[in-house]
Amino acid sequence: MEENDNISWRFHKRDDRKVAASVRSGDIDTITGTGWGFLDKFFCFLYAMGFFDIEDIRSAGYQRIMLPLALLITTYSVKILLGISSMNKVPALLFREIALLSLIGFTATQIKEGSCDRGKGKSSPINKNTLSRMLFRLGIKESVKILDDTASSVASKRFLIGTTYTMDATDIETTQKCQGCGKKTVKIRKFSRKEGKFVETEKTIYGFKLIVIWENISRAVVAAKVVKIADHESKHTLSLVRTAQKNIGKKKIRLLLIGNGFMDGKTLYTLKHKMKIDFIVRIRKNMQLASDARGLKGTPGTYEAKDKAKGLEVTGIPGLTTYDHYGKEGHSKDRYKKIFSPNPVNCVMGW
Repeated sequence: MEENDNISWRFHKRDDRKVAASVRSGDIDTITGTGWGFLDKFFCFLYAMGFFDIEDIRSAGYQRIMLPLALLITTYSVKILLGISSMNKVPALLFREIALLSLIGFTATQIKEGSCDRGKGKSSPINKNTLSRMLFRLGIKESVKILDDTASSVASKRFLIGTTYTMDATDIETTQKCQGCGKKTVKIRKFSRKEGKFVETEKTIYGFKLIVIWENISRAVVAAKVVKIADHESKHTLSLVRTAQKNIGKKKIRLLLIGNGFMDGKTLYTLKHKMKIDFIVRIRKNMQLASDARGLKGTPGTYEAKDKAKGLEVTGIPGLTTYDHYGKEGHSKDRYKKIFSPNPVNCVMGW
């Protein structure tokens, strides 16, 4: 055997302090896990929940399907769990793990030769673009069905032990060319060097709004809805709560925590008195209700609590009657008449 002078050895040692310093300074190219043993238990959980049967659907966005859609959805889910930030990194960080691909469901032939003749010898087991296009082709109807069926399965297996849920909304910005998107004008506060102070400017943004309900202990999402970015959250509160109740059961939600974007008197009244769901909502500072609550601080009938260690002081005010819009349809139209009978609400203020 001829001696090969081109072979050289390089030795590496572990240096956690140097790695931590590089992460803090941003002097890194990528971060990825060195193991995926936790996925064994994760897949056992998915099998126990019947999740792969839920995923086995046919999307209207496909004219022909050469791989089960469940396989593509699971592969993308594993990408997220491994913390792979870009599709361009999928071949190097996911497709090289043969045992993991087998666990996901790819056959030995697919891993070695690819999933079709078009990608034979080029992509194993699939092209990364096939994975990214799957998200585009999976329609809203199919996505909602997967979520609803998953929430129902989780509830039926008694994984949702809490009765407190949170409803929140987040904007998903897109370009103006995105089909079906909405638009709204927002105010942006920026520092002006010319004026030497912060100034407010207006900007038009395009996109969608995602509204979700999740259980506070497990953090499991039980209902979600995508609407245009300009839609007010309160328009969709009751329909989303009813969807959540359909998925997990009517008596599961006892307390709903919501932001002030969902502030609507009729909606909140329906939640409390018709659907028997208590709510906690953050009110806006410019509301008459907030002004009256501040004025009643320390008066007889209010409750005070302090936490010196945290520097927190809380005032509880029961039975406030200055939220005129809190009531049935048309309740507030008589608010300036003597016959008007306001509905009381409780208020808590932090100082």
